[in-house]
Amino acid sequence: MSYDKRGDMRFSYGMCDFHIFNNLYFAVVDSTLDRWFTSEFGSTPKERDSVCLAREMILATSVDGYCGCAAALTEINFARRLPELSIPIHFIAGADDQAIPPKLLANMAEITPAGSLTIIDRAAHLSNL
Repeated sequence: MSYDKRGDMRFSYGMCDFHIFNNLYFAVVDSTLDRWFTSEFGSTPKERDSVCLAREMILATSVDGYCGCAAALTEINFARRLPELSIPIHFIAGADDQAIPPKLLANMAEITPAGSLTIIDRAAHLSNL
């Protein structure tokens, strides 16, 4: 990957000036956490610890790593292969997931021969926490 391409990705994902403006990375972290957790999540000490650990994980990720992951996720297309699966696949969606909306997972479950779906109320992207 060329430096220019990495620079373009950083710009595309709002992180191009990270080395100059360190607070920008914190803004990216906050917007990511807003997508991963519902606004109600964090009312208990255990939930606040979960959000804190997620924040620390993102902050420990290099800018190149974060941008590389974001770029890779834009290229993934699971749906085209789902009709070929012969095993049961159970999709789990958070009702408030902005990253992978329940409607998208419902469509994926529908085109999977043995697909099923559960939607978890009051959950976002990290419904397992």
